[in-house]
Amino acid sequence: NEEQFNDEEQSSHYDEGYHSSSSSLFGRGRYGRRDHFTEVTYQNIKHIPKTFLGIDLYIKDKSTPWIIGGIALMVLSAPFLIFNEVNSQKNKAAFEEGAKIVKSINPAEIKNKFNNKLIHFSGDTKIGRYPKDSYTGVSPKALKLNRTVEMYQWQERKSSKEETMSDGKTKTTTRYDYYKVWSSSPISALRFKRRGGHNNPTRMFIRSESFLASNVKIQKFNLNKEILNKISKTEPYMVNGKSAQKNLKVYNGGYYMGGNPSYPRVGDIRLNYNIVKEGAFTVIAGQNGNNLAPFKSSNGQEIQLIEPGKITAKKMFALAQSANMASTWVCRLVGFLMIFFGVLLFVNPISKIDENLPAIRNLAKSGKFILASTFATAGAFLSIGLGLLIYSPLVAIIGLIVGGGAGIFSFAQVGKIQSSAKKAGQEEIKEAA
Repeated sequence: NEEQFNDEEQSSHYDEGYHSSSSSLFGRGRYGRRDHFTEVTYQNIKHIPKTFLGIDLYIKDKSTPWIIGGIALMVLSAPFLIFNEVNSQKNKAAFEEGAKIVKSINPAEIKNKFNNKLIHFSGDTKIGRYPKDSYTGVSPKALKLNRTVEMYQWQERKSSKEETMSDGKTKTTTRYDYYKVWSSSPISALRFKRRGGHNNPTRMFIRSESFLASNVKIQKFNLNKEILNKISKTEPYMVNGKSAQKNLKVYNGGYYMGGNPSYPRVGDIRLNYNIVKEGAFTVIAGQNGNNLAPFKSSNGQEIQLIEPGKITAKKMFALAQSANMASTWVCRLVGFLMIFFGVLLFVNPISKIDENLPAIRNLAKSGKFILASTFATAGAFLSIGLGLLIYSPLVAIIGLIVGGGAGIFSFAQVGKIQSSAKKAGQEEIKEAA
């Protein structure tokens, strides 16, 4: 077996009927390097016959890790989704409780009667010492300074396609693309298929880091690190002076280490900053003298909120509820995808129903996505329903009904695939005869 390639071809033969060919495409652009190469392999893969739900299948040999990984994802999705629902409902109840008992106070005076109570206040921040990046000397008038460090590096992207040949061998075409990217973490070239010409520095001597202001107050109340780290609204900060390091030069609002920033080279480093500005903030937390601490609700959930601007307690809790719901839906999607990809991993080793009958083989391939989608829907709704059973029985029952219906539909689809496979097989056998 031979393959035609772009510039050069290398072939080597291995034991057990394994054949490999590879090609490289060389570029003569800015970097004068090849940007990809393609490898084609032929291999006799053992297939173990199995019967699943009445369908005669063939499972790829040495596919146990895929099957175990798929089962693990599916199994872990249930507690993940259930915990997500329970935690979401607890947060919702805690915020509803907090909205009823919170006390709005004047931060200019400390009243001991509010100790260990949930309080709400607004005011302008006062900073004792601004954050400072000791490496570059950058120290803006802000509550928080975030330094982002990126290094220019090679990155490998792999894509594969498998085909079963008429002689029963499996042909795998794998393309390896190499391109340069800015990355905030080191990319190990040791894992590259071809390291030659794609070497990266083994480490970054400076990394991304955050710096907080100290002695931050709103009137007489101290704002601790925990509550300051809850502020998510940031904006870019443009450096306007030389760095404390001589090898850093100002470029595009940040710093650059290397040659010409317009033509970066592997190993070049760039630093950029964003900040949390000082100003007016609204806080809801537990009072402990002139300090703040998370307030524990009756169900054990902690309440500690901060938002920019002067906001009423009612709106603060409305924002917290919205954020809680958004987080809940993100986790629901993650749980759905865990089941979806778990099913795909589980059924992926099913390489064929009958390799000599293409129609059946196509049904097997398309059936994987049908099964993954329906089983993911069923599993997600059933898990969500179980999680909501104590807190919202009606919604839980609806979820369980939908999940059960999706499960029944899933098995019905299996039956259809089985029936269609047998019918297609009989038709192809007749045509072959």
